[in-house]
Amino acid sequence: MPYTRDLNRSITAKVFILYILAAPLALVLPDFTGMFAGLTLGVLFSVLNFRLLSLTLERAVRMEPRRAAAYAAYRYAFRYFLTGGVLYLSIVKDHINIVGTIIGLLLIKLVILVNNILGW
Repeated sequence: MPYTRDLNRSITAKVFILYILAAPLALVLPDFTGMFAGLTLGVLFSVLNFRLLSLTLERAVRMEPRRAAAYAAYRYAFRYFLTGGVLYLSIVKDHINIVGTIIGLLLIKLVILVNNILGW
């Protein structure tokens, strides 16, 4: 599906642009390396998660409704499990800042929101 592929690339590119702009702002924080590591982890995982969502939707629309619902629910739970793992990793590892990870995870949502409201 070329539309979802193009949309995925566009949103991913905008997320990385914001990441490049936001990463230097972490320099003013006392825990620069932890914040940078958390932001990087969050952004990379959110882009991966968005791609997994895209693949799920592309595959589910070609299935019969009952099977598509089960498949989508399974993939939904799988993505949340992965997100929990990333957050757990961020909490357990001292060199990864949890706030930076959460900001990185939410950055893609900000891009999608601004993209739809402002037509960015």
